[in-house]
Amino acid sequence: MTKRICLFAGYDLEGKIDDYVIYYCKELSKMADVYYLGDFNSSDKELEKLEGITKGAYAFRHKKYDFGSWQELVKLIGKEKIREYDELILANDSCFGPLYSLDNVFKEMDTRDCDFWGLSSSRGYHIHIQSYFLVFKKSVINDNTLFDFLHGVKAEKSLADVCTNYEERITYVLSKKGFKFSTYIPYGDFINQPYYNTTNAITNKKFPLLKVKTFYGEVGFEPIKNWEKLISDHSSYDIKLIKNNLYRRGLDDEQISQKVYYGKRISKKVKLIKFIKSIIKGFLKILSWPIRKYVYHFVDFKLEQVVNSFNYRIDELTRQIKELEKRLISTNANINEDIDYTKKYDIINDNKKGYKDYFLSDDYFVFREMDNIILNFDRYGKDILFIGNFEESNINDFDVLNNKLIITNSKNINKNSNFYKNYVYNINDITSFELLNNKNNIYFDLILIEPFAQNVKQEDIIKILSNLYKQMIPESILVINIKYNEVSNINKIVKELSFEIDEDAIRMYGGKIVSKIGYSVLFFRKKREYDKNIQE
Repeated sequence: MTKRICLFAGYDLEGKIDDYVIYYCKELSKMADVYYLGDFNSSDKELEKLEGITKGAYAFRHKKYDFGSWQELVKLIGKEKIREYDELILANDSCFGPLYSLDNVFKEMDTRDCDFWGLSSSRGYHIHIQSYFLVFKKSVINDNTLFDFLHGVKAEKSLADVCTNYEERITYVLSKKGFKFSTYIPYGDFINQPYYNTTNAITNKKFPLLKVKTFYGEVGFEPIKNWEKLISDHSSYDIKLIKNNLYRRGLDDEQISQKVYYGKRISKKVKLIKFIKSIIKGFLKILSWPIRKYVYHFVDFKLEQVVNSFNYRIDELTRQIKELEKRLISTNANINEDIDYTKKYDIINDNKKGYKDYFLSDDYFVFREMDNIILNFDRYGKDILFIGNFEESNINDFDVLNNKLIITNSKNINKNSNFYKNYVYNINDITSFELLNNKNNIYFDLILIEPFAQNVKQEDIIKILSNLYKQMIPESILVINIKYNEVSNINKIVKELSFEIDEDAIRMYGGKIVSKIGYSVLFFRKKREYDKNIQE
């Protein structure tokens, strides 16, 4: 039987432990040893509500939000004690529930090949698990990366800063360490993502938690027509737990309905898509019912995917605009002028039979408007790998990345220059190499490959791309520069190797990373779990 520990973070303006929190902790206690810490000052009598449910309950003001509560609980319990467990759960009181038994979720996630997981995910600067529910398996618990991350948590000025510095970062930091992650609702499944369609998440996926922010109109683009009926029809969860808490927060029934239904503003584009769907369904009435039922489902699925994807893009764009405004007010370039620019990477698994050049001798990449890419990569410590004969003049812009720039086998850079000595790695055979930093594998966020030479065998291209696949995390971008007449062939190769066209990358870098005339730049990513499910 899996032995679990749960660190539960709470917050209450009045210093109380609400009934919905007690119920949530009680359900968690059926599968884990629960430790509660509230970021508020509270009486012993209030903490007594959790007696018999939790293994420990504490409350004091630290002003570091949920990540601070988890940090403090690690201090109180000790990481060695935590390592006695098979799994570590981080949860908080930002959700009502569970609406369904958590056992079913854990059974499903036990089948996934991952080291840590959550219920849903989103994308800011990184694909990240949304931090209201996180589960870490033994491989992560036994490593120091997670505990080092929590140790670094400090008080932030706002919840937005917490999201940027901790929620968005924790998945990335563990991924860069080589740990695999997954989510119950995979990234890209906008149809069932609870932040975009709460109703579908509950009805289609038996999603166990309902965000409190749903009742403030901050979660879910799709209106919920009758939230009480939705829950009572699909769950035995006591609706009074929700209502009583919302009343405490100052909301009444009319305001709640306004927030979850009437207050939702549906865009003209969404209305148009729904109108198109009604027309299509009208034409489909000529089909027999079994066929019509199948096609109805397909139309609903595809068009709803468009609607929710559109909503997601608007949400992301709004967030990026706010982030840009913040940067314009206070620009913080992470450039360390005292850094020692020396090679810090070791090469392993490199074929020593002799140097093999697989690329055309010229540089075919063209970079435009790179400032925003550089800011993004420098701020988060992302790693870039250049492969091929890049020219020094074409990559000088990336020099601010504090030794995150790695170039292999470029003939176009002066071998006597410091640039060459510090950044260029002459790898004998790129079909079988790895770069290590302090004996840890480097996982690259952006890999750019110059066009292959005419005489390169297809089997060598497959080996090169297969090797690079191992050195990528789920959000890594593989950029291949290729001749127009070779595009179809390379597309077949990458498909067989479980790569997928990266539409996010095209949106972010299309027009900024381009090629010279006669060549095309293609953007790929590892196939995500959601992509595989759709294909099947």
